Amino acid sequence: MMRLNLKPTISKILSLLFIISVSACTPDKSSEEAATEEFDQAEKQLKDQIEEIVYHIPPPAEIPYILQATGVEFNEGLINDIGKAETYRNDNNKAALNLGIYATDIGYLSNYEKAQKALSYLTNVKPLADQIGVTGALEQQVVQRFESNLSTKDSLTTIINEVIENADEHLKDNDRNEAAAMMLAGTFTEGLYIACSLVRDYPRDILSEENRKLILIPLVTLILEQEQPLADLTKLLGSLESNATTTELVGMTTDLATKYSDLNIQEKIRNNEGVSLLEDESLAGVTEQVIKIRDYITN
Repeated sequence: MMRLNLKPTISKILSLLFIISVSACTPDKSSEEAATEEFDQAEKQLKDQIEEIVYHIPPPAEIPYILQATGVEFNEGLINDIGKAETYRNDNNKAALNLGIYATDIGYLSNYEKAQKALSYLTNVKPLADQIGVTGALEQQVVQRFESNLSTKDSLTTIINEVIENADEHLKDNDRNEAAAMMLAGTFTEGLYIACSLVRDYPRDILSEENRKLILIPLVTLILEQEQPLADLTKLLGSLESNATTTELVGMTTDLATKYSDLNIQEKIRNNEGVSLLEDESLAGVTEQVIKIRDYITN
């Protein structure tokens, strides 16, 4: 599980406030000590808060693994075209977001034993890693490990999770917390996008409607379980320094949260009406908004 640390964002604000205060007057030693103690306490509180925010967000290969375990067939049309990677290099936020997108795609490919294509993706996303300063996460030895484990699905998914964890640690160490958060947003969005698309597009002419719903229960459950991680992600994005990308993403994920709220998931479960959530139209609003977010990230 990735652990993001956004201390520097608040630290800069606190530092600025501290500088303003000391320029206005000359504090005594006790005042300086009190300010330092307050500063340290604020940093610790923020660290604890961020740890709580990301607790429920799944790693990049987890959702594709669950999808594969349900028996739903692989759909290559759902992954982001690796040929678009070059177009993201003019924008650090887009580079980080789509590095997260591609990480989940690689997990999806690996879990469906599309090892050679997964390797091609892993190799071709390196420019994005270079762009945001996490080249070390995709060192040659990582690619070699991937190549040597092409026939072992579980090993491949473990490696791709490690790559993203290493990238996250590198970004934190270098105070690149916004990029780390964007990567996280990308992995989360792509996993949910794939799950929603598979439910929406599952054939209706193969099984009876009753059996179709039974097959889709694990996928629908997976989608419904992302309501809390979505709230965590929105809070995380809202903690970042405001810019056009973060503002747009916060707005879009907030709209998605509204779609989840409209489902009244807990109330329906309490009233033994959970079966209604298996109807395709129940997830239509969530699916539509997820697609909008994904399109914003990848286009």
